[in-house]
Amino acid sequence: MLLEHTWEVWPRNVFVPGTNIPVDPSKPWSFAPTTTTPLYPEPFPVAQSSQNPIVPNVKQWQAHPDFQAPKPVDRKDAFRQRSVLINPRRIKKWLSSKFHKRRRSPEDWPSLLDERRATISDWVAYGHWARPTINGVMVRNATPPPVRQHLPLNEVEALMRSLNNPSGSDPHPERWIAHLEHPALPPRPELWRTVFNEPDSRIPPSRVQLNPMLEHRLMGTQPIRVDVRHSPEVAILGETPPIPEDPVPGLTYLFVDGPNGAQQATFPSFRQLHVSGIADDPVGRFPWPFTITSAHEHVGITVVDVLDAIYCNFQELMTEEEYWSLDVERREQVVRSFHIRQVLRREKHTMLTFAGRTNEPFSEDGVRRVDYLGDRYILRGLEASPDNRSFIIFFGPP
Repeated sequence: MLLEHTWEVWPRNVFVPGTNIPVDPSKPWSFAPTTTTPLYPEPFPVAQSSQNPIVPNVKQWQAHPDFQAPKPVDRKDAFRQRSVLINPRRIKKWLSSKFHKRRRSPEDWPSLLDERRATISDWVAYGHWARPTINGVMVRNATPPPVRQHLPLNEVEALMRSLNNPSGSDPHPERWIAHLEHPALPPRPELWRTVFNEPDSRIPPSRVQLNPMLEHRLMGTQPIRVDVRHSPEVAILGETPPIPEDPVPGLTYLFVDGPNGAQQATFPSFRQLHVSGIADDPVGRFPWPFTITSAHEHVGITVVDVLDAIYCNFQELMTEEEYWSLDVERREQVVRSFHIRQVLRREKHTMLTFAGRTNEPFSEDGVRRVDYLGDRYILRGLEASPDNRSFIIFFGPP
C-alpha cells in the first residue's frame, strides 16, 4: 500500500502564526506541549476502526501460592520509630537544602551539560516567555528594563488592559514593562538565566547545544529556509502544508520578530559566538570571519541575532583586492552570481514600481560577499569547527 505524503511543520519548536497561546489575566498560565494535539498529522498510517486490534498473548500475572500480602502499618508505631531518628541538625540541613538552594556557579556548568539538555518544550517555553501575546498584542519581555519593577497583581492587570482598547484597534506594545510577574504570564525558563561570554575550554563549541532551527542537517530539507541574499524577515519554514485550493505547499514565514526569532540560539546562553569559516569551501582560509553578538548583555544570543549577523556579514561589498585574490573560475562564478542578483533586484523593483510603492530609479550595486557563495546561498545551519574553538557555517543550493 502506498502512503501519501503528510505535510508537517518542523522543527517542533517553531510557532506557526495563529497558534500562540494568548495570556488570559483571569486564568493562570498553562502550557503542556506534550499533551496538545499536533498541528498536522503524524507521518505514519493510522489503523482503521473496522480492523481488529492486535492483543498480545500475555498471561495475566498470578500471585505465588506462598505470597503473603503485607500487613497494614500502624501509623502510631511508625511515628514512634521515626521519632527516634529525628535530629535537629538533620532538620536544619534538610530545610537549608530545600529552601536555600545554591545557585550553580560557572564551574558547575560542564557537569550540568552532562545531566541536562534543552528539550523542544524548553525552547518553546522560552519563546512564550520572550514574546507573550497579551490582550491581542505581542510584547517584548526578554530584554530587562533598566530598573526591575515589582508591581502588585491589580496594577499588572491594569497594564495588560492598557495595551489595547476593547475593540483591539489601538495596540500599544511599548507600554509593557518586561520581566513582570503574574500567574497568567509565562514563567521564565530556568535554563537560560545564566549567560556566558563565549564558549571556551570549559564549555567548547562541541558541547554547545544549538537551537533545532540552526542545527546542520546532512540531508533533506532544512528546518528553516533562509536565503542570505535577502533579509531574515522573509525567511520561511522549511516544509509547510499546502492550502486546500492549491496542491503546491504554502509559504509560512518564520516571523523572526515573534517567538521563533526570540528563542535562544544555544544552550547554555552566550553573548558572543565566533564563525570562522564556510564548510566545503575550497578556499583554504575564509576571508570574512565574523562574531555574532547578543542585543543585550543580560540576554543570550537569539535565533534572530544569528540570522541578522549572517545576513549583514554577507551583504558587505567586496573590495577590489578581495575580488582579484580569487582564482579565475571563482571570479567567473562571482560575476555570474552578481548578474543574477541584479536581475532579481530589477524585477523586484519593477513590481514595487507598478504597485505604486516606490518611484526611485533602479541602480545596480557592487559585488557583495554573498556573490562569493555562487548558487549555494541557502543557510543549512552551524556546527562546531574542527579545532573546536569556533563554529563553521553551511550553505546549500535552493
